[in-house]
Amino acid sequence: MLLLVIGAAVGIGVKAVVDPVLERRKRRSERLERWLEDSLDHADRVLAHIQQVRSANTTRLGFDEDAIAREIVRSLTPDLGPEPFTEAAERSTSAELGRFAQSATEAWIAVRFATMDDEHGVPAATEEHEPAFAVQWYETQARNFAYEARRILGGEGKDGA
Repeated sequence: MLLLVIGAAVGIGVKAVVDPVLERRKRRSERLERWLEDSLDHADRVLAHIQQVRSANTTRLGFDEDAIAREIVRSLTPDLGPEPFTEAAERSTSAELGRFAQSATEAWIAVRFATMDDEHGVPAATEEHEPAFAVQWYETQARNFAYEARRILGGEGKDGA
């Protein structure tokens, strides 16, 4: 009987110590999941926006890739930038997610340079700052980020959450 009481006391003690740790892990995992879902929604918005602008201008501009790319960079406002990618990557332990977020940030800088060059009517200083290149780069990185976020959310990757 005494062993039963001691076993119950130890069990209650262990539960009191372990439950808060498990609860914190669960909350952290849920927060990370929300960050990933929000960043994934943002990536989907960015990609849909680019496709919508491309579709809306294709016929009007006679399939001129450079003119269409200029329209796209003009339409990419700061609210379509990579901040949600960076925030999610900072909270994740996925190296791939961090790499894609960093690449999206670099591509976004190229988009902003292309936008400024277009606004001021000057030619791009580098190939990266050409509107077509910058748009394709940002679109690719948003797709890569979305793929990795979906993979993590789907449980295919260990994220340390």
